[in-house]
Amino acid sequence: MPYCHQYLKANGSEHLFSTVQLLSKEQFNARDAYPLDNPNHFNIDNSMNNVRAITDTKNLSIRLFCRYAKDVGRFNHRVIKFAERHSDICDVFDEGETGEESITFNISWK
Repeated sequence: MPYCHQYLKANGSEHLFSTVQLLSKEQFNARDAYPLDNPNHFNIDNSMNNVRAITDTKNLSIRLFCRYAKDVGRFNHRVIKFAERHSDICDVFDEGETGEESITFNISWK
């Protein structure tokens, strides 16, 4: 499963979950971010199951994990747009097209 090249980094541990919640509401028109069975995995697209937010509490990072490769570009754009609007709580980082992660995430799809 592909993940977005753009990822968010919260500006403090107190902003990590609230950033995921706000991202789900603003960019995916969801009611909220809902925790899944996997630790630190959240349903953020109103149960469409096309994208998940995966958090890393050590690095305060939020990564979007897509169900379909065709959605990566569109969701990258949403991450950038969100970070531009909320620079007070998070920043956006680009790992580039190489797919090499600068941060390690546990990613799985059930």
